Amino acid sequence: MEKHKAPISNLKAQISNLKCQISNLTFPLLFFAVMLLSSCGGDSYEIRGDKVYYTWWTFSFGHQEEELVGADAATFEAVNDWLGKDKSHVFYKARLVEGCDPLTLDVVKEGLICDAKDYYYEGKAMGVADMKSFEVLQLDEYTLWAKDSKCAYFDSIRIDSIDSGSFEVAGTFLAKDKNRVYYRSRVLPQADPATFEELEGCYMRDNTHAWYLDSLMPDAEGKAFQSKWDYGWDSKR
Repeated sequence: MEKHKAPISNLKAQISNLKCQISNLTFPLLFFAVMLLSSCGGDSYEIRGDKVYYTWWTFSFGHQEEELVGADAATFEAVNDWLGKDKSHVFYKARLVEGCDPLTLDVVKEGLICDAKDYYYEGKAMGVADMKSFEVLQLDEYTLWAKDSKCAYFDSIRIDSIDSGSFEVAGTFLAKDKNRVYYRSRVLPQADPATFEELEGCYMRDNTHAWYLDSLMPDAEGKAFQSKWDYGWDSKR
């Protein structure tokens, strides 16, 4: 049976879903990629005169720093190595967290904070609909999934019109409720949540259809579709 490699039609989506391909790398390539792309520690805030800087170090570029524009050095304090505040502002690393109140600031988990009126993921407001019922479903180095009684959240993007009671995480970039399957923050076209499952190599299927990333493969046999690494096939091909 001939196996065909899926075409890459969306480079941005392919890059953002690097996790799907990580398991296919040999150990030397994986080690090199991690060393090249990841931070190697040393993140901190520094006050120099009337300016505040966020500093970090990477394997690729060595020491890096960025000024916190608008920070008040006299009242600035580091909450931890990725969060700082002054009398009027909150900063995620070097990014101003717009609208966040430093007086009611609270750290939920790494990368996720809140104040009295909203939650913020990696410095971006999430627009939480119901603060009292908000709960984190999954938070790791790749992404955040959360929900409240009215909406769901992928990273800092709000997903409206969900069924909150049945909403659950179905994969790193996947979630579902009783009515729909969601790829990142978008509804996966024609997916049946009751029979949906994630396969290897960024492929997915239900009893009728198959997908690569968030693209429906119109000729694929859903129930018969299989994948290994980054190859997919069914009984026809």
